[in-house]
Amino acid sequence: MTKGQAMSMVSGLLKKERIKHHLETRIGADKKLVTLENVDCIHLTWFLDNALRELQITCTFCDAWLDILGFPDVNGGPVEMPERGADEVIRFLNEVNSHAKFGCVFYLDMETHDIACAGRIPYPLPERAPDCSVSMIDGIWGSFSDVGDELMAVAQGSLTAREAFRLVLDKGWGW
Repeated sequence: MTKGQAMSMVSGLLKKERIKHHLETRIGADKKLVTLENVDCIHLTWFLDNALRELQITCTFCDAWLDILGFPDVNGGPVEMPERGADEVIRFLNEVNSHAKFGCVFYLDMETHDIACAGRIPYPLPERAPDCSVSMIDGIWGSFSDVGDELMAVAQGSLTAREAFRLVLDKGWGW
């Protein structure tokens, strides 16, 4: 599968009913909006019903794979947390990673305090298993939707990672 074929397929998959309503922006390498045949990046925005409020997912098309990166945007920036809160956020994200089964991993960028979820999809995957590829993108949205309130509580220091993850499990969460 070529980069162009992958872009067309992923764009089509994103329009299916399975992906919840989102805003989609297509961006070229020069950071300008472009037509589909010139796309290097699809930027998705979801508005969440939890403390995180907004989720950004960037799908960047490379020569042989698609990189996906999702991160919450809280008031135009990363989740704010005191320096000591970063360790608890990492503990919480490690728990989420140990239960998430959609091919992506959560992490905390220690310099910017951006909480992110990332994955890489080699182009043969959407060709052979398109639903699996959509599940990775949808899984980022679903996970941030499911754990957003608890993640924010950990970041702000009102819950420990253990307390927050117990609440997540008590809600019946499990990927």
